[in-house]
Amino acid sequence: MHIRSTELIPGKFEKILGLSLPERTDRRDMLSLVGTFFDIKIDWMDAVKGEDIDKKAWSAVCMTFSVGK
Repeated sequence: MHIRSTELIPGKFEKILGLSLPERTDRRDMLSLVGTFFDIKIDWMDAVKGEDIDKKAWSAVCMTFSVGK
């Protein structure tokens, strides 16, 4: 018996977002494979590394933490 993910929790999620660095194709491949198995569509967004974000864009709270260290 095949149960679609939409039958398990109908209407609970508008969409599922996958977030990963563009160069980490291994993570995208793994999540896509799992999504296919469970009949779940994943919309992908590209992540960015902390050091690639201009310091002016960080809030004062985030500036107190060392990103990526």
